[in-house]
Amino acid sequence: MAKVALCISGAFRGENFIEYLNDTIGKFKSLNPDVFIASWDSYKIWPGVGGLGVGWIRNWYSQDIIEFAPKEFIGSNSDFKKLFPEVYKILEKEIDKHIDNDLLEKIKRLDNVKSIKLSNEQEYLKQYPSNLEIVNSTKMFYGFWQVVNLLLEYETKNNFYYDYIIVLRPDKIYSIDFDLKFIETLQQDNEIICEEYDWGMMDISLYGKRYAMIELLSLFDKASRYRHLDYFKYFPSGICCAPIGFLDHSILVRCVKFIGLKINNTNFIKYNKIDYNPRIPNIQKALLKDLENIDTNRDQDYILFFDILNCPKLLSTRLATQIIKNHLSYKLGEAMIANSKSLLGYIKMPFKLNHIKKEHNNEQKSYEKIIKKHPNLKLPPLETYPDYNEAIKIKNHLSYKLGEALIKANNKGFITGGGGYWLLFEIRRIIKEHKKAKNENR
Repeated sequence: MAKVALCISGAFRGENFIEYLNDTIGKFKSLNPDVFIASWDSYKIWPGVGGLGVGWIRNWYSQDIIEFAPKEFIGSNSDFKKLFPEVYKILEKEIDKHIDNDLLEKIKRLDNVKSIKLSNEQEYLKQYPSNLEIVNSTKMFYGFWQVVNLLLEYETKNNFYYDYIIVLRPDKIYSIDFDLKFIETLQQDNEIICEEYDWGMMDISLYGKRYAMIELLSLFDKASRYRHLDYFKYFPSGICCAPIGFLDHSILVRCVKFIGLKINNTNFIKYNKIDYNPRIPNIQKALLKDLENIDTNRDQDYILFFDILNCPKLLSTRLATQIIKNHLSYKLGEAMIANSKSLLGYIKMPFKLNHIKKEHNNEQKSYEKIIKKHPNLKLPPLETYPDYNEAIKIKNHLSYKLGEALIKANNKGFITGGGGYWLLFEIRRIIKEHKKAKNENR
């Protein structure tokens, strides 16, 4: 059977990025590929505005959320920036969360993962400073270069070569189960299969024989050595980019042909965007400032929509699993487990749990305030969701049961009602049962 490498390169977005990685890898399981992953050592809990395309709302939100957006919001980022310049200044900045050892171990345990490289984005920006407004083109090719080096090192170590290489992004959902018949249609060593239009080639899914893909994935290295070429004249600020800095897909086509490769858009890997529904950053002061300069009577409509984007309960409406993970029991239990791994964690635990409870109560008040004005936004019963049966299993997770016990102890009264004493024994019982169930399922 042909040896296939699946390379995943790009920024991780959203709290559920590992689930998306797992889904992507699963789509290619019939090829039994070796998986290589290159990204940053953090993931985006707020992904910024997403370039110059369809606009940040359509980039990141599901259709049920988009339908509540004022029509003035459903446009390009440049249109939104003109209307809300102060809000835009906040939204265009990405917000990162560090990938800790627990998350890293989860990535490593995904099927067939052979090697991972997580770079520090701030160190990258110091090493490759940019004077352009947008720096994503260089970041993309840097990611390609990192992931192909992982692959080359693995080949050298194991004394073989891959026949085919597939390159995907971690922030898309790939909509087909891929099999070998797609790859075996490739006839030429210098051919790349990708999505192509009159205005250029897309970079979201690429595959080809080893030679062609190594050449393409090495463009960052070529740019650093051949800056006199037009394709690389903006390096390190940009590669194959327009003067403002964004990737110019028509220049990319010319560059690919210049290095001797051919583009074929038959059988390219189809994909869909991921509806992250991220919680918006704090824009209250900026919004009030912008509203002072807007001559309209729709202030309350604008404020309400931003309230929706700040309400986790409404943002997690697509799946029952997301709704249950937003329960206070689950959130408290997760924090109890995370903070029980060190002495410092134990010391901080009461403050962390109290903060989670306060934040959860505020979120609940926000939800009730919104549905009072718009009853049609009220969440349907949990059993109506397609993943209901899967979601119910979460209530048997260790985190959910621990959080549930903590709430019961608090309701009893930790001191006067003996809740604290009861909780100690309940935690021991829950952990014992959890270990027993885990051993039985092995």
